[in-house]
Amino acid sequence: MATRPSMLPVLPAVSEPLPAATEPSLPLRPTPAEFGNTPRTAILGNSGSGKTSLTRALVRRRPFPTLDLDSVVWEPTRIAVRRPDQAILAELKAFTDHHPGWIIEGCYSDLIEALLPLTPELIFLNPGRETCLHQCRQRFQESPGFAARQDQEQRLGFLLDWVAGYYTRSDSQSLAAHRRLFDAYPGPKRELLVPVDLAPH
Repeated sequence: MATRPSMLPVLPAVSEPLPAATEPSLPLRPTPAEFGNTPRTAILGNSGSGKTSLTRALVRRRPFPTLDLDSVVWEPTRIAVRRPDQAILAELKAFTDHHPGWIIEGCYSDLIEALLPLTPELIFLNPGRETCLHQCRQRFQESPGFAARQDQEQRLGFLLDWVAGYYTRSDSQSLAAHRRLFDAYPGPKRELLVPVDLAPH
């Protein structure tokens, strides 16, 4: 009796195993050793982007004088009162005249721009909204006396609103201003889209 022909397709022999599926790799986090190797470094970014932490890591490698721009922008004995621009720029110039090498960090694009004729390495920290918000919450909770300030949620809420507004504002402390400054600068520069790896290596 004739047999019924098989309807199953004949598969070709596989001579080599199929490659295993791989997950997409995450971007490598940069380390402080990759930059900050010039005499002058300017660090720009949103609050919570990691400017102060990166500054500390760079100083451990190369002990240059540092300047947090908040310390020259605001009146030291008054809350949220900005000093006159002339006084701010004069103090900034005095610092850079006195120190041939330095690391200056802040979110003020107009003040960072005043430094660019000195051709620093410009580091733009841009890790994204959620990273900045998370790091601000963590920094607030870890600050001394947090347990005694549980009722100051309004203060934290104001900070988080300001951080989130970085992406929609158009002032000198906004993403738009930082982007324009970074893109136009012809000197040495680097934009970091992921947090810097600050672990010892």
